[in-house]
Amino acid sequence: MAIIADKLHKAATRLRKGDLEGAWKQAETARRRAPASPQPLVMLGRIALQAGRYHQAREALEQAVQRDSQDARSLYLLGYACMQQGDPAAAVLHLSAACEVDPELGEAYNRLCAVLGQSGRIMEAARAGERAIELLPDSADAYTNLGSVYEIQGRLDAALRCREQAARLLPSHPRIQHCLANALLAVGQTEAAEKHYRKALELKPDFAPPWRILVRLHRYSNPDAEDALKIREQLEKVPEADRGDLHFALGKIYDDCGVVAEAFEQFQLANRIENARHNFDIEALRTRVDAVVAAFTPEFFRARAGFGVESEQPVFIVGMPRSGTTLVESILAAHKDVFAGGELYWFGELDRLVEQAVGGDAAYPRCVRELSSEHCRQLAEDYLDYLRQLTDGEAYLRITDKLLSNLFHLGMLHLVFPQARIIHCRRDPMDTCFSIYKIKTPDSLPFAYDLENVAHMYNCYRRLMHHWEKVLPQQIMTIDYESLVSNQVDLTQRLLDFVGLPWDEACVQFHANKAMTRTLSAEQVREPLHARSIGRWQAYETFLEPMRKILEQDGLG
Repeated sequence: MAIIADKLHKAATRLRKGDLEGAWKQAETARRRAPASPQPLVMLGRIALQAGRYHQAREALEQAVQRDSQDARSLYLLGYACMQQGDPAAAVLHLSAACEVDPELGEAYNRLCAVLGQSGRIMEAARAGERAIELLPDSADAYTNLGSVYEIQGRLDAALRCREQAARLLPSHPRIQHCLANALLAVGQTEAAEKHYRKALELKPDFAPPWRILVRLHRYSNPDAEDALKIREQLEKVPEADRGDLHFALGKIYDDCGVVAEAFEQFQLANRIENARHNFDIEALRTRVDAVVAAFTPEFFRARAGFGVESEQPVFIVGMPRSGTTLVESILAAHKDVFAGGELYWFGELDRLVEQAVGGDAAYPRCVRELSSEHCRQLAEDYLDYLRQLTDGEAYLRITDKLLSNLFHLGMLHLVFPQARIIHCRRDPMDTCFSIYKIKTPDSLPFAYDLENVAHMYNCYRRLMHHWEKVLPQQIMTIDYESLVSNQVDLTQRLLDFVGLPWDEACVQFHANKAMTRTLSAEQVREPLHARSIGRWQAYETFLEPMRKILEQDGLG
């Protein structure tokens, strides 16, 4: 065994020095001499991980775990290998096992937080991340992962604290500076955000993501402005696959300046790059809409009268991206009795929560017919508990939730909260679709990078909203973006009446409110209402014909 220990010591020494080939030879010799021992296999797994050979790492570590299923570090490394291989289910399994075997293994909780967050299991991710920072108080990575989870939850103050701590621990990391800037922007600290975006660019001039947001903090009148020159310089230096953010940024500058052909060329280049990373299946989307419409019928609701909880606290704001949802939330958030929740992810897990509640083989939404009154009451209570955590127990009469995917879940939301108000934000179809195409959206919007796909999505959205307006007419108020811009005071009064709140003059001056807004439009709601975006698509009409044709299939062009 002394020989084995010596070989593994030499392998570890070579691994630290970056001599992967030498480390592998030493570990492989140890494995051949002690085939029943898990330790040489663990070392081989570590070496393969460092080399980026994730399949090989997983193979070695699976064998190690077969030999000793109670070794927490082997389980942790195996979970990490599965993460890197793109197998989140296996990663969660092994990382959870590592945490169970060794509740003090902070690295395992940190990786578990990350993979649960990527899998949409946000509440579990938060618990893992909170344990990780307890065990790893000096880990910028742990604070970064937990900050990302808090942002998804809408806990923006907590997210900002995580981002600030990560930056204190590792101030020279450009991505950490970028994440801190995003968190500052989300809570309305625009000047501080710009400072950290530019700090990220100082640290790494070819780091593209800050540019995409920086240019949205300014209006440009010169296509050769200093920022434009810097972006064009970086376009010549970065690989094509990494140029998407830069093309979006340059397109925004050109759009401000009214150089339409040049702006659209940049938007096209950006979207081609981003679209190659996504797979939007329009038929799958249509099938999903069909299933939702079939499940939530007037008869379904009549048979379940009395389900849920009578709370009026939640206010759900739905609509396409760029349709005015952030604007409406910001108007409400200026009211003293309203908390702006933003895009709360809790109901983003609704499919899984409902399937888990009813059991059986039926998938969502078919399984909703198996829900009992008790199931719905429990879902409602759990969500209200989540809202209490979100507001640190502070009492608000109304809390907004503008998660995009709630559009698909309005039937369930009504079943759970039959008295909750739903605000539908609507905007001119061409303006909406072109506005989506002009910006980089979250990965959860894979349709956004192709003119035809955006139009297909819009048509599906309208079909779904037509259904909800038919089966839930008393609970939905539709607000047209254009009407809100031209008649703000009257529509604000109607909006407050609809959600059951008294008039508050602050709602008209919403742009002066420091309420937190984490969204694509965060920087835009810091200024008064304006009509600049209305009809903006018309300048690009000749380029948008593919989109218009598809919208016209539904009479929307």
